[in-house]
Amino acid sequence: MDANILNTLIADKQFKAHVQFLKLARDCLAANPLVSYWALYYVLEQGIKTPVQDDAFRRQLGVIMTVLEKEKSSRKGDPLFDSEAESRKFIENYANQLLEKSSRKGDPLFDSEAESRKFIENYANQLLVRAENEVELGVSPSVSIKIYLSAAHVSTLLTLFGDNSEENTKRIKYCKWKAVTIAKEAKSGGGGGGGNSSGGGGGGDLDEHNAPPPPSYGDSNDDYAANSSASDYSSGTRGGFDRQPSEAEKKPEEDDDANIDFGM
Repeated sequence: MDANILNTLIADKQFKAHVQFLKLARDCLAANPLVSYWALYYVLEQGIKTPVQDDAFRRQLGVIMTVLEKEKSSRKGDPLFDSEAESRKFIENYANQLLEKSSRKGDPLFDSEAESRKFIENYANQLLVRAENEVELGVSPSVSIKIYLSAAHVSTLLTLFGDNSEENTKRIKYCKWKAVTIAKEAKSGGGGGGGNSSGGGGGGDLDEHNAPPPPSYGDSNDDYAANSSASDYSSGTRGGFDRQPSEAEKKPEEDDDANIDFGM
């Protein structure tokens, strides 16, 4: 679809009533061509219904029809273009995403990546402190495990903001190690680091016998490298850490006895 044609239509006074949809088609051209297609289709449909049409207007409608036909032909095999049901689903989801983003406008936590990052980091630290407290109080191991793993997962979200720092990597490693260690202790009857072993450990598919060595998270000495290979965690990307977690780091399955409120 040619952006120049869309700009010509936008400048055409005969299409003034439909200019917002033409601008939508232009603005979505690169990122969401499906939205562009249906926005222009809507303009065509409304234009055909226009009671008073001159030759110039009808010629422009012909141009729109040609553009739409070429676009659909070039997208042959794409289910989003071949199936109206898939198109509808995509556009509905896109509209909902825009609505969600609009409803959060003015909220610094959504408007500023720096504020978002700060909030998520604070939340990860709160979860970690809570997990440490739960262990000290001797709660069910399954509860402590879930909170430690949640702290690890929330910390991993920081990689979305480019945080590949050693501090964040240590926090993730430490939380996963604690979860494995508690599960191992609970299974062996050790009470899960001071917790009540009646919770069954909540280990799920954690491999308690292959727990990684304890990281030095929070210590001033840089002995973390002695306990883990540099290849353990590669540089973070938008998809999280590149490597797959070992069996010892997998999240345990949900336990019915560990219904936790993470609202802090």
